[in-house]
Amino acid sequence: MPDLITHVLVVLIACELINMKKKGLILAGAILPDIVSRIFLLGFIIKLPDGFLIAVTLFHSLIPLLALAVLLATLFKDFFSAAFLIGIGAISHLLLDTFNIHFLGGIMWMFPFSWILFKYSLFIPDQFMYVAVSLLAVYIFIRVYKWRKEINDS
Repeated sequence: MPDLITHVLVVLIACELINMKKKGLILAGAILPDIVSRIFLLGFIIKLPDGFLIAVTLFHSLIPLLALAVLLATLFKDFFSAAFLIGIGAISHLLLDTFNIHFLGGIMWMFPFSWILFKYSLFIPDQFMYVAVSLLAVYIFIRVYKWRKEINDS
């Protein structure tokens, strides 16, 4: 599920299922690895140092990603809940990416302690639209169900 849409929809569905009201930080965490890893696109505009692409792609690993979540959480008043929510969103991103078919490896969950790549090859990244449409239908169903239940309870 490489597309940002699928990461966002999975988190939105999970938040709806647990009745979470504030979803912003967890959504930010869910798209954080892809946002950070797209920095290499600057290489088309300016000269980037050698090895920059490797450094950026390491943010698809648990420990560097959680360190980035903690760093971003310092921007918020409630540091601990911000770090927790961004971290949960980031972990959800890694979980979803682990189920992709990776042509060049997988996800290094335990980097820098292990260089083992994990993948379960359930989804083809080029066919994410089928998953995205299905997830959107589930999200709409949940929202409509909650809306109708709220109207009936009134």
